Amino acid sequence: MARILQGPEGFYYAWKSVRRDIPIENLARVSRAGELRFVVDYYDVWLSSKENEHVYLEQLESLLDLDPDDDRGFYESDSHDVTAKALFEKLVETEIEEHVPAMVEHFGEKLESITVFANVQYRLLQDEWDDMLAYLNRVLPEELRLTMEELRTFDNGCLEEFDPELHEAHRDDGTLFLQWFLDNDPEGLAYIAFRIFVHAIQDDLEVCDIDDEARWRRTIYAVDDEEDDEDDEEDDEDAEDDEGDE
Repeated sequence: MARILQGPEGFYYAWKSVRRDIPIENLARVSRAGELRFVVDYYDVWLSSKENEHVYLEQLESLLDLDPDDDRGFYESDSHDVTAKALFEKLVETEIEEHVPAMVEHFGEKLESITVFANVQYRLLQDEWDDMLAYLNRVLPEELRLTMEELRTFDNGCLEEFDPELHEAHRDDGTLFLQWFLDNDPEGLAYIAFRIFVHAIQDDLEVCDIDDEARWRRTIYAVDDEEDDEDDEEDDEDAEDDEGDE
């Protein structure tokens, strides 16, 4: 699936622009700037009638009569070293503990399974702009080192539309940096960091959240698992009875 990234004030990145599937989930760890987050997009609920229902995060509290919580469905890493896999496992564990029981109660015996779909979110705060600038300058050669002043002069529209196979790169509009990052950074993390950073600076964003598509999923409840657990409990009870007979 071709990756699409979206953010505030019209930020947009599509795979087709530079043919690069950039793993944005690694950006905070590599750059040491910004924060890795996960956001629950929706729950795919399958019922015994072979019908499925998508329950989106914004519907969850009213559907299950839960207390309002602005942080519900949002998961933040507590350091730059946390991997996406580790944070997603935390999401799964919390969802099973906090939301599955209420969903089982709501849907009742007709419920067969629940699968949670979530997306990576990269957050860059204005307080971390110096850290992001330091990262980009660590990657760039000395003759291309950046300043905040120069970053403010670049053409955001040109950066978004730049296709290395169609356009010539220039320093004055910022596309020279995109070309350099594409040529020298196979993962494309510096490329997307530059795009995000220029966008945040030019729109003076205190918080810039960039969302990936909901590419992460896990079945967090299945009636078959419940039946297997019950069978295990019955086996344990039979074993205890056998021991008692001895």
